[in-house]
Amino acid sequence: MIHAFNNGIDLHWLTAIKEISRSGALKDLVIDTAQTYMQDKKIRYGEAIEVLVKMGPDAAAEIDPVWKDYRKKAKAINFGYLYGMWWRKFMQYARDTYDVIVKEKDAQESRMGFFETYSDLPDWHERQRMFARRNGYVRSLAGRKRRLPDAMSPHDTPQRAEAQRQAINAPVQSFASEINLMTALQIAKEFDWDIVRIVGTVHDAILMEVRLDMVATVVPRILKIMTRPALMDKLDIKLSVPIEADASIGPWSRGVSLKKWLEASLDLYQLGNTKSSSSVQMKQKKRLKISSTVSGRRVSR
Repeated sequence: MIHAFNNGIDLHWLTAIKEISRSGALKDLVIDTAQTYMQDKKIRYGEAIEVLVKMGPDAAAEIDPVWKDYRKKAKAINFGYLYGMWWRKFMQYARDTYDVIVKEKDAQESRMGFFETYSDLPDWHERQRMFARRNGYVRSLAGRKRRLPDAMSPHDTPQRAEAQRQAINAPVQSFASEINLMTALQIAKEFDWDIVRIVGTVHDAILMEVRLDMVATVVPRILKIMTRPALMDKLDIKLSVPIEADASIGPWSRGVSLKKWLEASLDLYQLGNTKSSSSVQMKQKKRLKISSTVSGRRVSR
């Protein structure tokens, strides 16, 4: 995982390709996609798998949109097994969270394959369970405690099993939330209310309203804050992987990148020169919603 994060590899994509290559599945799709990308008519399955890992999900989806579905399934695998789910629970989680139906045999095989790919995770899972069993709590990297008294029970009960699963889940989920809150606090401190207004947070995203004439200045600074808010230094939090951030500008779920927004704004400005100055001034007083989202980069411990 650390290698993938530090080399810009999409983790969900890596899991998807590993799952496919493990069973030697989708030979025609794998080879056709790789050949189209490489413009090479002669390529073997193993070579095609390596090409797919390097090209990434976006390039693959441009060739065949079905790759989006395979990445979506892999996302369910990553989040399910990373957080300590057993294969039966994973089937329910994949169905309810990602609308992905997984058969029993596939769930069992995917769980084994996942921990073969990320072989250090089981040891970390066990360390978390043992810590919670001894202490009755776990901590996030920021120091926040999640108290789990049921983990200390001498009896093998459903409550103890759930507490042990939370010992794995809580530090990861908690720290993701804490990064978001650290970022929101710094944004609120750095920018006047008239320039940036935080509307709310959604999972790992912060929804803001930014004054239209300040977008080009504000957004790069917000992204810089999101990659490492100042509180992380004050709390002496050191990470072995980078935190990445991106921003979408425009209506919620339909926003565009800063680059595309600036290009569109230039076109509107040139068009606006043909209109009255009062009309342009009215536009500048409007506010614009920006959704800045910390990407799925998580700490591997």
